[in-house]
Amino acid sequence: MALATWRRRWTARMLLAGLIGCTSVGCGGAPTPPPAEGGTTPASTSGGSAATPANPSTTPAVANATPAGTPAASPTEGTENVSITRREIDPRFMQPFAEACIVDEIPDGMQLPVDRTLAGKSTGTLRDAVEKEWANIPLVSVAGTPLQYVATVQTSAGSFEIALKPEWAPNHVRNFLALVKVGYYDGLLVDRLIRQEFVDTAGMKSRLDLFKLGCPKGTGEDGIGHIGYFLQPEFTKNATHEAGTVGYWHEDLPQTAGTRLYITVSTAPALDQAFSVFGKVTAGMEVVQRISASPTKSQTDFPDLETPATPITIQKITIRRDDMENPAPFEQNKR
Repeated sequence: MALATWRRRWTARMLLAGLIGCTSVGCGGAPTPPPAEGGTTPASTSGGSAATPANPSTTPAVANATPAGTPAASPTEGTENVSITRREIDPRFMQPFAEACIVDEIPDGMQLPVDRTLAGKSTGTLRDAVEKEWANIPLVSVAGTPLQYVATVQTSAGSFEIALKPEWAPNHVRNFLALVKVGYYDGLLVDRLIRQEFVDTAGMKSRLDLFKLGCPKGTGEDGIGHIGYFLQPEFTKNATHEAGTVGYWHEDLPQTAGTRLYITVSTAPALDQAFSVFGKVTAGMEVVQRISASPTKSQTDFPDLETPATPITIQKITIRRDDMENPAPFEQNKR
């Protein structure tokens, strides 16, 4: 490997280590080596369970698993009447909750979940509701095409939209949709504003800007960014960190992401293939920039130097679909 290439990679990893460890970022995390060429990091295998249908007014419900050979469903009313060829669905889009998540242990460095969120909701009840909704949330059509979900995030500072990318991190997309469906994020905060300057390999000054949201207590403390389960990592080479990239934040171990999100306001190549990216901001980027530029409680003292001086509240997140595809039924992996 050429020396220049080695130096660039070493510098990027040192930047990421500083972001997660040396700056004492709350609910922080550290990178893991990138996955094998060609896709996402595979999740572990254990059991799984189905659940009752979701409310179709927010997230389309999924019918019971369809036996092999069953003809594809008729197109949704109002769509063009064309034949749909059912094909084998990538199993990444069909992982049960217990395979996609760590559900029976607390990873090193993490604490037990808080009893109630900042909004007063029981984390135990929320966790059970997420598991129940998991199998009711389709990610692909009967033809195997990723469904086009868009989230509208309404905050006290304004609204913005996120296009979700199931093809990048299917379980993180399903987790986000389930958490939105059960109302987890409503009433929580943008809890940390990260602003860092550094010198790159060319000797030029660069800047990293991102903010984090969705900590159950609203404080961004280490070890509490979850409600009792943790997502297996889904790192991919297909998603890079430009401004407006949305992912799940993890702490020292990559399998510690739970409920906490981050949104970049600058490019952040040091985060590539080290965090699970699941969406991009497609509208309202000026609101994202305004949130990131908000004053903090202190200019010197941690954690106040990362805490917004005026609370920025997540008022509501709503989901819509921008496609007309028929969702494929969730078929549990056979063991």
